[in-house]
Amino acid sequence: MTLVVLGRQRALAGEVDKALEAAKEAVNLLVPAAGVNRSAYESGLAEALVSLSDRQSESSKVEDALVTAQRAVELCEQLSETNPRAHAPRSAAALLALGRRHAEAGEVMVALRHTEQSVRLYQELARASSLRYEPLLAEAETYHAVALLAAGRPRDARAAVVSAIVRLRDVDLDAHGTQLAWSLVQLGRILVDLGSRQDASAPLQEALDIYRRLPSPRSKRDSDAMAKAQNLLSPFG
Repeated sequence: MTLVVLGRQRALAGEVDKALEAAKEAVNLLVPAAGVNRSAYESGLAEALVSLSDRQSESSKVEDALVTAQRAVELCEQLSETNPRAHAPRSAAALLALGRRHAEAGEVMVALRHTEQSVRLYQELARASSLRYEPLLAEAETYHAVALLAAGRPRDARAAVVSAIVRLRDVDLDAHGTQLAWSLVQLGRILVDLGSRQDASAPLQEALDIYRRLPSPRSKRDSDAMAKAQNLLSPFG
C-alpha cells in the first residue's frame, strides 16, 4: 500500500493527524525521487501533492493547503506540456483541490474559476470513460456548486449539484454512497438558501439515512455534512 493511499484511508476513517503524516511522508519521498528521475516520479508527486493539500485542509492548515495545491497545479501544467491527454486526470484533480483551497480562504471568484476548469476536464474524461470518471465529475460538480453558492449564485449552484446527484444515482452506490449523501446535503443547503426549506427536508433526510447505514468512523467531510444536515432539519422536529 502506498503512503498516498494510506493517507486517504486514514482520512476516510477520521484519523486526521495520521493521515496528514502519511501524506507528508509520501511527498518527502517523492520530491528527491522526481529530482533524479522526472519521467518516473513527477506524475506520482503531483497526485501526492493533491492528497497532501487535502490532508492539510482537514487539519485546518489553510495556508499550507493552498500553497501545496498551487504546487500541484503548476507541476501538472508542466507535465501537460508534453502529453496533456495523459495528464488530464491529474490536472482535473489538482485544479479542483486548488479551487477548494481558494474557497476555504474566502477567495470565491478565484475558486470558481478553478472548479469550473476542473468540471470541464472531467466532462471530457467522462465522455471517453464514463464508468471511471462520472463519480469524479459528480464530485467536481458538487464542489463547484458549493463555490457558486458562496458567490451568491444559488440557482446555478442548484443546477450543478442536481447534475451531480443524477450522475451518482446511476453508479454503484455501495462504492459511492457517501458521495451521494454529501451531495444531497449540499442540495439541501442550496434549497434553504433559495427559501425552499420545506423542499430541502427530503434530500437532507435521505442523506442522513444513507450516512446512518454506512459504517463508522467517518471522514471529517462526512461528519461535518451529517452535523449540517441535522442542524438544517432541526426546525422540522
